[in-house]
Amino acid sequence: MKNKIIPIILIVIFSLILWGSVTLSEYYVEIISVPVELIDLPKNYSPSYISDKEVTIKVKAKGWELAKLILTGEHSFYISAHHRIGRYKVDLRNEVENNIWLTSAFNVLEISPVIFEYEIDKTVTKKVPIKPNIKINFAENYDLVSDILLTPDEVEISGPASILQSINYIETDSVVFNNVSEKIVSEVNLKAVNGLSFSADKCIIECDVQKIVERAFDDLFVEIRNVPPSKELNLEVDSLPNSFFTLYK
Repeated sequence: MKNKIIPIILIVIFSLILWGSVTLSEYYVEIISVPVELIDLPKNYSPSYISDKEVTIKVKAKGWELAKLILTGEHSFYISAHHRIGRYKVDLRNEVENNIWLTSAFNVLEISPVIFEYEIDKTVTKKVPIKPNIKINFAENYDLVSDILLTPDEVEISGPASILQSINYIETDSVVFNNVSEKIVSEVNLKAVNGLSFSADKCIIECDVQKIVERAFDDLFVEIRNVPPSKELNLEVDSLPNSFFTLYK
């Protein structure tokens, strides 16, 4: 019986390989979505507007080719700006030749959208402050006893002039700190802005938190000191009854 098992297993494996080979040799239609990337940009210029972030392509190819396309990783659909400045519309069916990953083994049946619009603007750079976008929920009897410090507290941003002119600061990602009872030191990502690049993508948020204690004092005497000789200070009361002071530990 054992002698028969090995030939049976080999036959099954061979059959699966043969079936896979025949199956992958047939033609299939597949729909893929890939991000758009503009190429052939003028020096010191960048896109300030694109009508679509990705395109959907219907292709027909043999199973082997579709399998290789999937296994070779992510691809982008490249659109040439032809070193032009300004706003343009292009027919994406004419841009297939810019994408060598869509080789002759693929038959492109359909692209959506057909018409793609973009605008190229001069790239500029400026420094802007970083604004923390955080919420702190303190533990009972704890509170903030310092300013919120950021390192760095500003970032250099680069991108199309038409976008940068309306940007006066960059926010951090939204972060919530719960039940806080000690000093906060945390690395936080900066919130990305489409079309812009940053000199740094993170910052360190730091602030001091301490326990708060309120203590009551009865009839505190008020003492006057350091009054200029030419001035006179008159007080309506000479003591402070039922006074509360906040102490930090």
